[in-house]
Amino acid sequence: MRNNCSNDKANTKLEASTKALYISVYGRKKLGTYKFIKKTIPNYEHNVLVAGRIRSIKIEVRNTEKPHNLAHFHVIAPEKINAVYTIDPIAYYEGEIDSKSNKAVLAWAEINRQKLVDMWNDLHGHRIIVS
Repeated sequence: MRNNCSNDKANTKLEASTKALYISVYGRKKLGTYKFIKKTIPNYEHNVLVAGRIRSIKIEVRNTEKPHNLAHFHVIAPEKINAVYTIDPIAYYEGEIDSKSNKAVLAWAEINRQKLVDMWNDLHGHRIIVS
């Protein structure tokens, strides 16, 4: 019971401060009731597996895309790198990436090919199995 009472007092204070703010901004005294809702913002990386990193470049396998017929992974970085590479064979497919980063990603992918294949099969194995 004590928690309900303290919550009611907090809500009353919040409502009063909201009304005061509204009146100071809009200059009106007629106000309706307000409802405050707490919402969580979904994380865009919910269905993304990070395979590895090369400096600031992140290499990831995604599950949230529309169905593809091509096993691939994404390469993203803050400095305008957003590219897609195929897994079988490992090759640049599309997007923006500089030549130095491209060489680094290709070398990393050749070394870690089995890891990429396993991650792809875990997420997409029901559609496309990469061997």
